[in-house]
Amino acid sequence: MIGSVLKRVNPRVVLVLLAALSVAFVSSVIAGDSKSKEESLDGYAAAIEIASKNAEVKSEADLVINMKNENSPLHALTEKGFRQFVSGLTFTEHGLGSLNYEPLVNELDEEGIYQIMKLFGVQFESSLYSYDVLDEGDRLLLEALSGGSAFLNFFDETDDSYERWNWDVCVRGDNGTTSCRPLPFNECFSNCADL
Repeated sequence: MIGSVLKRVNPRVVLVLLAALSVAFVSSVIAGDSKSKEESLDGYAAAIEIASKNAEVKSEADLVINMKNENSPLHALTEKGFRQFVSGLTFTEHGLGSLNYEPLVNELDEEGIYQIMKLFGVQFESSLYSYDVLDEGDRLLLEALSGGSAFLNFFDETDDSYERWNWDVCVRGDNGTTSCRPLPFNECFSNCADL
């Protein structure tokens, strides 16, 4: 029966139908990947928000309190490095807006830098270390919310997000709003509110 139907169908029609089905299939796969990437970035944004809300240090006052803790990762810096680091911190009402990372990269390994970034709740926003440095809790959080892929691709130098954050400092304008501005050896974070 199928053979008799196929004998009556024009081969060109069959080719056009197959081509249309192929295009429809490929389009649905591409649309699915796009949605998956968007969901991944939404999850990544949620991870950033959770990290920021759980930060131990969100202000200069918190920094003073944290320094009294002898287990603070900030104690890994030399006195000179600590002074340089603290003088390069910019806090907003949301938390750490930006920092000068020069003393961190000069004095610490990736693990030490990560521990300090985590202290400020910006561990998912820094380009100074790899995914491998994240502790198990942060890896699980990223996996649960974004599949982990957003972090791996977020700081790709061909991506606009890399250019947006790297080498920027958070500054407050005359009108009271904050934004990221270019300044070498600085990273600007999502807490720099009015981007």
